[in-house]
Amino acid sequence: MGLPEAQKLIGAMVGDGVKRGMIITSAGFTKEAKEYISRINERGYRIEMIDGDSLMSQLYDLREVKLKEMIALG
Repeated sequence: MGLPEAQKLIGAMVGDGVKRGMIITSAGFTKEAKEYISRINERGYRIEMIDGDSLMSQLYDLREVKLKEMIALG
């Protein structure tokens, strides 16, 4: 995700009064987008960035760890 896309999404969030959210992309974030989001977060917002690698890791953990925990409790 590049800077223009990040600016559009965060602009819409700010316009709607949203202070917390996440941006998920199957690819990655450019350096400029990361820096922009970091600056926004320094102003009291909480925008989490999840790229393709992080998304796959979280889905794997959900399947391998959390699902097994849920089945064990059931």
